[in-house]
Amino acid sequence: MTSREESARAAVVGLPENFYSHKWLDTLNAFERKNLRMRESGLNISIPEEAARAAEPYDLSNHTVARGKLDPAL
Repeated sequence: MTSREESARAAVVGLPENFYSHKWLDTLNAFERKNLRMRESGLNISIPEEAARAAEPYDLSNHTVARGKLDPAL
């Protein structure tokens, strides 16, 4: 699962390689990739297929959070 929005902030350095978007990594040159100081991908962060299917009906991307709680009226 990847974010739908691209961040303008600087990338966090030193994370495992699979924490970065592969699409974004493909846009970097060798110098930029080296400066990320990525670690080997040792942690499986994939979402199990069953969990992804169960979450599909709950797309909250267009809702607004007000006072720390989801406001269903928005």
